[in-house]
Amino acid sequence: MSKISFKKEYVSYGAVVLFGLLLSAVAASAATTISSTTLTGGGNITVPAAYSVDVASAGALSIGPTTATSVIIGSSSAKVGIASSSPYVALGVTGTTTSSLGVVVGSAGTPINQALRGSCALIYTSSLVTASSTKAFDCAVTGVLKGDQVFVQAATTTSAVAANSFGAFIITGASASSTAGYITIQITNFTGVVADVPREIASSTSYWIIR
Repeated sequence: MSKISFKKEYVSYGAVVLFGLLLSAVAASAATTISSTTLTGGGNITVPAAYSVDVASAGALSIGPTTATSVIIGSSSAKVGIASSSPYVALGVTGTTTSSLGVVVGSAGTPINQALRGSCALIYTSSLVTASSTKAFDCAVTGVLKGDQVFVQAATTTSAVAANSFGAFIITGASASSTAGYITIQITNFTGVVADVPREIASSTSYWIIR
């Protein structure tokens, strides 16, 4: 009877070990592959460091597209990278970005839907401006619309006569034209005589436009 009991104990131990190995294999499989259309659970899903969450084949990866009211990524000390594996600021973005609802800076900020910058040449048949008078010149800018806010300045290479605040040509105003694709620049002649707008202003007036 003792021999039979001894064999039964070994069989029991073997069954326990085999069952344990089977559970380990199932757990390992579940940790690497989840095959389900919906994953529901409580608490947190933890991924080891340096591992990624990705789609099985080419396509979009969506996070919170249906019922989420907000999506939180990272913490106050974590740096988030978009197309950047080594962000060095709170939000690092590699490449261009777009925003249909505008970019807001600060809790009381105003959305900025579009920003344009560059330089343009004044359009005119005559660059002459009467002494002590203001003349309006149009300038072509792709993408600008009526109502956009326009800021302009003369090129840094503008001649000393034009740059001098006393007796000079001064850009006194700028606005988006009622015609899409153009801005209107007001230039006042303070030289005291009828004179041409300096070529630096006429050929390369810098602009910054926001919507």
